[in-house]
Amino acid sequence: MFPSDVEINSDVTYTVCVQFGQFIAKFDDGSCVLVPHKYDEWVVDYQRCSLASLQKDFAARVNWGSNQEVEVSVFDKSINLETRLENDSVLRAFFDRCVDRRLYLFADVVDKSAQVISNSGLTVVSHSGVESAAYYSRKWPHPKGNKL
Repeated sequence: MFPSDVEINSDVTYTVCVQFGQFIAKFDDGSCVLVPHKYDEWVVDYQRCSLASLQKDFAARVNWGSNQEVEVSVFDKSINLETRLENDSVLRAFFDRCVDRRLYLFADVVDKSAQVISNSGLTVVSHSGVESAAYYSRKWPHPKGNKL
C-alpha cells in the first residue's frame, strides 16, 4: 500500500502527476542501476499534503541510494514555468492556484553532495508572491496521451 492510498474526501483531492527523470541509483553495497524516466500519478488530500509526504510517496514508487535525494519542482502550465519546491509554503501556493486539481511535478534524483546550480537557462522571476526558478530546458511530457 502506498502512503497516499487511504480514503480521501473528494472535495479536497488533487491528482499529483509526476515525471521522474532518468538517473543512476547508487546503492550502499556499491551497485549502480540505471533507472529510466517514469511517469506516475496518484490522488492526495491537498490539505494534508506536504513535501515530506510527497517524499514518502516517491520512495514507495522509485528506489535510490542513501547518498541521494529527490529534488522536486512543479510545472505551472498557466505560465509555462518550472519552480523548485523548497518548502511547504511554495507547495501550498501551487495547490491554491491549481484550477484543474492536477499538480504537475518533476522529480529528479541527485547525489546529496552534488547540489550545484548552473546559470545556463535559469531565470528567477516573481509571480503571485512565489519566487520561481524557471527552467526553459524541459517541457511537461504527454504520457498516455495526457495533454495539459
